[in-house]
Amino acid sequence: MPEDSSEFIFVCGELRSGGSQGYLMEAAEFLATGLVRGKLIAVDGCPGLLPQIWGGFVKGEIYRITEEQRNQLGDREVRVEGESRAKDGFHQVLLDAYPQNLGQSPLKAWVWKWTGPEEGFPVVEGGDWQDRERSSPWCTWIAFVCLLFFPVGWFVAAAFLRSRPFWIGSACAAFAFLSPIAGLVAAQLGNRRHESHTTFRSILVPVLSIATIPAVIGILALLNEALALFR
Repeated sequence: MPEDSSEFIFVCGELRSGGSQGYLMEAAEFLATGLVRGKLIAVDGCPGLLPQIWGGFVKGEIYRITEEQRNQLGDREVRVEGESRAKDGFHQVLLDAYPQNLGQSPLKAWVWKWTGPEEGFPVVEGGDWQDRERSSPWCTWIAFVCLLFFPVGWFVAAAFLRSRPFWIGSACAAFAFLSPIAGLVAAQLGNRRHESHTTFRSILVPVLSIATIPAVIGILALLNEALALFR
């Protein structure tokens, strides 16, 4: 994309990666996740950004686009679902957008600003529109339970394996060894469902990944012992 014909745009709603209209940004050049000073309110299902000199930040993504691309996007981010036009009160303005993890000065980026009344609309705490839309963390909690069961199940399995019948201990061991694998799958499903507790899940995933190593070794050892009984 030619530098002299490009400009920047900051999106914080449905045009972000993972948003319902994020595919519209595929032709644009992703620059970085970024922040804009202000707060976010929910205006009939749309992210209403209220710029502020002081206070918190609104989280979004910064893209490099051409003026033609920006005109084609029009009001897609603030379009109310089921309607053919954007809600009145949204206007594009140039604001300072701060790229994260790039060590750069703020960029002048086009932002959809809410110019209507602020009263009567709920504030999106934390300034992240996607956090507001995240579903309940059922898969995340399942992954956590699987992680807890791994050492407990291993202890129970070890106790049963010393006794007979062998299949009782083997079943407990199999459940113990498979629990981190099941937890890892549940955590990935949580990411796909855009569940809340993203920080907690980001810790669970590497821990479960490490736990799968001894789990796989245990499964192989268990299979080897089971095959030995039938020889």
